[in-house]
Amino acid sequence: MIHSPVGLVVARLLSAALALITSPLIARAIGAEGRGLVAAATTALMILPVVLAFGLPWAVRRRCSVDDDPCSVIRGARWLALFTFVPGALFGLLLRYTLLSDLPHIAGILFVIGLSLTPMVVIRNCQISLLVVEHQYFRIFLVTVCQPAVYFAAIVAMSVSGSLTLTAVICSYVGSVASSFLMTSRVSPISWLGSRVRWAPLAREALSASGAQISEIASYRLNQMILLPLIGGAALGNYAVAANIALAPAPIGHALGAVGFKDMASGTEASRRGSLEGSMKAAVWLAALSALLVSVIAPFIIPWAFGKEFTAAIPATIVLALGGFFVICNYVLTSGLVAQGETSRASYAHFSGFIVGLIALFALSLPFGLMGAAFASLLGFLATAVVASIFSKVGIALWLPRVASFKAAFSMILRK
Repeated sequence: MIHSPVGLVVARLLSAALALITSPLIARAIGAEGRGLVAAATTALMILPVVLAFGLPWAVRRRCSVDDDPCSVIRGARWLALFTFVPGALFGLLLRYTLLSDLPHIAGILFVIGLSLTPMVVIRNCQISLLVVEHQYFRIFLVTVCQPAVYFAAIVAMSVSGSLTLTAVICSYVGSVASSFLMTSRVSPISWLGSRVRWAPLAREALSASGAQISEIASYRLNQMILLPLIGGAALGNYAVAANIALAPAPIGHALGAVGFKDMASGTEASRRGSLEGSMKAAVWLAALSALLVSVIAPFIIPWAFGKEFTAAIPATIVLALGGFFVICNYVLTSGLVAQGETSRASYAHFSGFIVGLIALFALSLPFGLMGAAFASLLGFLATAVVASIFSKVGIALWLPRVASFKAAFSMILRK
């Protein structure tokens, strides 16, 4: 099964499951306030490397789909990725002494080191793009699971030994990033020496796609940094739990976008259109089912796993589960735009959602707290869906689940 596109879903869901297991361990060890601080720090470690990559992994994915020598694309991307070291380190220092000034001294140092590893993250993501094009789903599974597995093992070990602290959590996360890079180099061994594509065209294409990738990750994660001063660490801890659970099925969209990417990038206009519509029909069904499942289990799993301190996260989880429906479908739509060279339109779609979500975040989170933040995220995801549908010429009818597409949805994600 993990040799098919569903392997991407299994890998991401397993990653999410490991995160859900470690989350209550961390929350119980350091409390809601510390959980909020950890959420802000790990969010920065997650999104800034994506932002500083300026769309390079997206550009690499498209170039590898159409170029005869994808290894030369990877080599060119690697050298470009090295330029992210300096801004990564500088952002680490800036955040350490501003938003994250409450971090313990050693944790702050580790945080800066983590952002200095930005080139590793960018190179890893570029090589994953090649694996997606080549349909190497088992290798993607290994790379995707490596980081959360290492992080999980470290957190559990320290929890059992009674040494789980905020500093230990940051250390574990940084170590997991390095291990993921090493695993990627192992499963996708491409020499640094040899032919490579010219940097300038690749950089231009990356910049064109950067808005899509930056706005996407910002829409899903940046709010956890912004919310810290708006609603406080305790409420942010609840929001982080809600987001982790509600957006756990998002990899379904990643898998559907990956399996159809090459078909959406090449062939006749009719075949590209057919691939997009087929992926979208599957996404609507699977997204609706996952949103329903999350809404049903959230009231039971949150108090059991996290304790009564986090019961406030339940209604926020249900709201974000509806947002998760749009997240899955949006990924398919924007993948189609990028595959067809419409990277700027993909950027506009995600940027529109980001701006709407950001405005709503300030407007709703201050008076309504946690629930206001959840509804703000939902509005942002919905805005992206509207703009992406317009650019992709996807009508309302395609957003409605069709009985005839139910079986095809599962067949698409299970095919090899």
